[in-house]
Amino acid sequence: MAEQIDYAGMLTGISQDPNQQIKTLLSKGQSGLGPIGQAVQAGRPAGLERARKGLGGLMGKDLRSPAQKVQEQLQQLNPRDPKDQPKIIELLSTVDQQKAFTLEAQFEAQQKEALAKDQRRSTLVTTANELGLTSTAELLQNGGDMDKAAEQIRKQEEKDVVSKQGRKGKIAVAKSRKAGKAVEEAIQRGEYDGLSVSEFIDVISGEKADLKVFNDATGISKPFRVNDAGKVWNNETKKWVFPSELGLTQAPQVSKVLSQQNSIVEKLTEGSVDNFLELNEKARAAETVLILNKRSTELMQEGITSGFGASFQLNVLRLGKELGILPTTMTDQVAATETFIATRARQVLAVLGSGAVGTGTGISDKDIEFLKETEAASIALDAESIQRLLRIEEQASRYAISKNNEALERLKNVAGSGLDANTAASYYVPLPEQGMYQTPKAALKYLQP
Repeated sequence: MAEQIDYAGMLTGISQDPNQQIKTLLSKGQSGLGPIGQAVQAGRPAGLERARKGLGGLMGKDLRSPAQKVQEQLQQLNPRDPKDQPKIIELLSTVDQQKAFTLEAQFEAQQKEALAKDQRRSTLVTTANELGLTSTAELLQNGGDMDKAAEQIRKQEEKDVVSKQGRKGKIAVAKSRKAGKAVEEAIQRGEYDGLSVSEFIDVISGEKADLKVFNDATGISKPFRVNDAGKVWNNETKKWVFPSELGLTQAPQVSKVLSQQNSIVEKLTEGSVDNFLELNEKARAAETVLILNKRSTELMQEGITSGFGASFQLNVLRLGKELGILPTTMTDQVAATETFIATRARQVLAVLGSGAVGTGTGISDKDIEFLKETEAASIALDAESIQRLLRIEEQASRYAISKNNEALERLKNVAGSGLDANTAASYYVPLPEQGMYQTPKAALKYLQP
């Protein structure tokens, strides 16, 4: 503990005249230092600050520097509150004009960003209600992900166009998704007439297109959705692109070998999926979920302990940007936390949604409902919800990866399958050992029996 400074002793013998008091305090003794200097030399800078305040009070003078006065006033203001921001700029400008200008520009940028988000959300809510998308409107009003809502609205608008305009509408939608000339011509010839409106939208938006194998720039084989024009689905832009735009080259022989063994996959997954590439696609998604789960477990436990305050929100913002879940331009910590949690639920639903991992996941209907509510931002951020999300993430992802690897092993052991070791290795998804990855103790009670 720091030593207590004897303010009374320091003032002994000092004149009662305030001006003389200050002169005495600043005077130098034989050591070349006055009372305050001696305190600093004794290694008591914190005590010095207390001494300054105490002496100032005893002498009836405010000995704080202008910067100290401003700092103490700034501590009483909230920089996130627009009402406090003008006062913050005013105070800061009295001690550092340049910093005041910089901060004022930051505040203005934040306000513009917040206003743009509010306006976008309001527009999306209005559009969703006009289209009869009640659940989407509610998701937005509860602070849900605007990008996801915008995609739902877009699909509904596309459905309306197709329903009203038939082939002409389908061609318009195909053009907006950059599906390619071959797809447009196929639509015109009536090759898509057999699909319902919903089925057509699923195909044109990349959800139901065929999967084929491509090698990326590093030589790693990955499955991609492909349409009739030979384009692949870019999930980031939600549009079709040529493989070369993503640095991809097709691997037709691998696609052929794997497709020949789909009957094995169908048996392994109890008929829930008849395509190994689809199973592998889910396993890859599960791998991403597990990486996120592992990287953020400590952070989530910190939130449970600290109450999900400002420090937790800042760390979520940083990790979310690092892992590509949040845009690098995002600054709102509260919105970042909501998006971070909602996106995680959406990723798990993507692994579970099509049933590609079968019925043995141990994930209950209540768990699925919980994920949907979390995605819609209608779940409170508390210890129970965080622990439950961590458990579901791990449980569903590990099962999906296990199914992929099990199917791969069976394919390798089939006589004449043509699946060589190098190809098999490219579809193997590493599964962390239990010793490397462990479910948080607080989450164990939520595991299904």
